[in-house]
Amino acid sequence: MEDVVIGIDLGTQGVRSLAVRADGELAAEAQVRLPAAPSGLPAGWSEQDPREWRRALMACLRGLTAQLTAGTRVAGICVDSTSGTVLPVDAAGDPLHYALMYDDRRSEAQVEVVRSAGSDLQVKLGYVFASSYALPKLFWFKQERPEVFTRAARFLHAADYLAGCLSGDFTQSDTSNALKTGYDLIELRWPDFIGADLGIQADKLPQVILPGETMGTVSRQAAEESGLAAGTPVYAGATD
Repeated sequence: MEDVVIGIDLGTQGVRSLAVRADGELAAEAQVRLPAAPSGLPAGWSEQDPREWRRALMACLRGLTAQLTAGTRVAGICVDSTSGTVLPVDAAGDPLHYALMYDDRRSEAQVEVVRSAGSDLQVKLGYVFASSYALPKLFWFKQERPEVFTRAARFLHAADYLAGCLSGDFTQSDTSNALKTGYDLIELRWPDFIGADLGIQADKLPQVILPGETMGTVSRQAAEESGLAAGTPVYAGATD
């Protein structure tokens, strides 16, 4: 029996997957393009439909697993994607809004408030919040789309959502993706200012683990859609 690991990359234009053997040799690869992004948006806005991500993910995995020789075992799978992209989901993991992409600038009006509230964290970690970061986008939802903010069970990053599509668990993220949402990489926790000063409740933020830690296993539903075996480990990936 041959073991492979699978890596999935969700990019701006499509989903790509690779199956790699233990010796580093490529066993199979597949990719599926995403439809064109919505047109007619205001200047500086950039959105994608996360349901199209799921469709492309499953199609890509079906194409990949079909290439693997009989008896091949997938030892694990992980996802990476764009940094700063964020979307709200309900308790079942269903998207409540198009994803705000990494290059979406609609939260520029919220940036200064986030910078002021998170000034200590910025000094500690050596960065400055910008509209490309996820936290100002979350604050935009709170201020500009309060009905979506209230309904949201979690705000996830793109890689979190696809990992959830595989495992059925839409509650987790990793430190790499959570950085631009304000996660404290030194104390390994969500800092208090996010709730106290921005009014973003902690239970709307994902639970954060380290890249490489286990997020769950492939669900029966995802197995039927993807060609993977149910129970295949899903590991936390990272941002690009």
